Amino acid sequence: MYNLIKLPRVFDKDVYSFDKSEAKEYFDWFKNVKNERLDILKIYVQLEYPNWNLDYDRESLIDLYSWFAKNIYLKKINIEEVKRMKVQINKTPPFSNIINIPEYIFSENTVSICFDIGVYLGETLIRNCEGVKWGQKISSKNYIDYAYPLLISKNYKVPINPRRAAESLAHDILNNSPKKENFINLFDDLASKFN
Repeated sequence: MYNLIKLPRVFDKDVYSFDKSEAKEYFDWFKNVKNERLDILKIYVQLEYPNWNLDYDRESLIDLYSWFAKNIYLKKINIEEVKRMKVQINKTPPFSNIINIPEYIFSENTVSICFDIGVYLGETLIRNCEGVKWGQKISSKNYIDYAYPLLISKNYKVPINPRRAAESLAHDILNNSPKKENFINLFDDLASKFN
């Protein structure tokens, strides 16, 4: 079982409920934990790919994607998760009758893996694209990535959430989507926006 990410109790709530001070604390926590999470990722990837390293090289994304695709899973949603989703959906009344509750969601392992892969993808882009850095948008709680760690660049005005990108690829893999997306293609696409 993958080493799960553990949020401090103070952040054990919906990110959109964070006030600006909590959002900044969350970002500080992220910056403090990201290297530890990358070390965990390295340990698990090297169990299958012993020569893989955290070198932040574009080519390192090839083996990482192969490992990722073999280690992500869905689980059947439980009653508590259904209740939480209904509360979240009901916060936007126009969508409450449109959005269906899924039967399956990411396993806890998959959530943690997507977090760690997002960190690695972000760090790889930062090291390979001039002017890219971690940042955060907290001006409006209506912003889809409010309070999340984002990749920000002066060259590209739209912040990128690398964790969300990893989750999107996980969905494609687990739903047998015909897309040919992988981490190299994703990296190249994002790098072209930042450069």
